[in-house]
Amino acid sequence: MYEITGSQEEKYNYDDDDDITPIPYCIVYNKGYNWYTNYQTKRLVRIANGTEVVIMPHDEKGKVLVRAERQFLLIPENEILVVGYN
Repeated sequence: MYEITGSQEEKYNYDDDDDITPIPYCIVYNKGYNWYTNYQTKRLVRIANGTEVVIMPHDEKGKVLVRAERQFLLIPENEILVVGYN
């Protein structure tokens, strides 16, 4: 059993038998640089090809909410490449 203590005195216990789903490695797949909308500020942000992203749960038609470079972005589904597990 592992015990992790958070900064707010929260304790999480993980047993070796717990099912923890790994997150697949995803990147932005476009040519060069492209501009995407920052979900929080609604401003455009320039992101390079090959930037690692983490897909977040969100329901947006045609776009996916991702976490990239310390910000949340809306990126078209066809510009995200799921590389797999490393």
